[in-house]
Amino acid sequence: MSTSRHRAALGEFLDALVTRPQSLGVEGIVVALVAHAQRLPASSRRELARIGAELTERYAR
Repeated sequence: MSTSRHRAALGEFLDALVTRPQSLGVEGIVVALVAHAQRLPASSRRELARIGAELTERYAR
């Protein structure tokens, strides 16, 4: 996937996340993140997983 396609996919994801956060709920946000991650190259998926792990640790307390 080209960089412009990655940006377009990210833009679609962020638009949905900004316009529908309350209707998505936690489960919907997780589904959206997984769907977005599946479109990323492996190195970006690893970075997203790292960020997710940090957020989980921070907010699981």
